Amino acid sequence: MKRLSISLIICLLATACSQEFAEIPLSQESIDFIDMLQHETDADSQLEIARIKFTHNSIDEADELLHALVKAHPEHWEAQAWYGANNCKLAARKGPWLMGFDKLYGVWNCLNQVQTAYDHASDNFTIQMVLVNTFAEVNMFGSLDKAWDVLGTILSQIEDRPEHFPPTEQVAAFEAAINVAQNMQNPADLVKSYLDKIIQLNTSKESVARAQIILNELTVQ
Repeated sequence: MKRLSISLIICLLATACSQEFAEIPLSQESIDFIDMLQHETDADSQLEIARIKFTHNSIDEADELLHALVKAHPEHWEAQAWYGANNCKLAARKGPWLMGFDKLYGVWNCLNQVQTAYDHASDNFTIQMVLVNTFAEVNMFGSLDKAWDVLGTILSQIEDRPEHFPPTEQVAAFEAAINVAQNMQNPADLVKSYLDKIIQLNTSKESVARAQIILNELTVQ
């Protein structure tokens, strides 16, 4: 396990580095989809609602759903992975308390929750992506290196056997690669190569638009 940098320790213990997550408004399509799923009681439907809440930063609502899911279904590893990811957002949001040690514990615990899900279902692509993106964003306790290791294996598999990965999964992996590369401060050319792949795959208007925004930012820099 890598040691925490002095600057990070000072930040955590002195201010607890509180991070805000602005809620992202739901589209009407997402609202309608949630309304439809509300009538379903199965774990996967409830997890889908929680996932949407998580991605739109409604992390308190996501926490309520995910906590209930992992309690009722302790071996539902996708739910466990999303629960850990959401707990990392909750930990990041925490303000100063006990000189930041409570925050440190929260981060350590949420990373372990995601890791546990991965250990039990390492071939699950969704769990792989949750781990890579969460570990890259948290970037503590060696998590960024772990994200890169897992991602490197996935990218090699896509390169060797692209037919085994649907285009949507390839896009998800390349978007995760951008996340990791930017957090590792890799050269812009590497990030651009992933963006070009996303645009070429053209799986959706949304994925192409996201890639184009980042590409435009790189061009301006």
